[in-house]
Amino acid sequence: MRESYRVRKHGLAAAALAAGQHIDIALICSPPGVKGAAAVIPDFKTVDNAIEKILAKILERH
Repeated sequence: MRESYRVRKHGLAAAALAAGQHIDIALICSPPGVKGAAAVIPDFKTVDNAIEKILAKILERH
């Protein structure tokens, strides 16, 4: 998740800088599953796609 965000954050950071704003984001991965059961951790591509969608939604609102 950190690597995906590190690679994809530049567009969001540039938009914030151009608007004279600063963005702080906390991304927390909580895979679905029953508490106490072994959780299935998503692969990188799934996480990367989710990060891309999240950052795109933030840019739309900016």
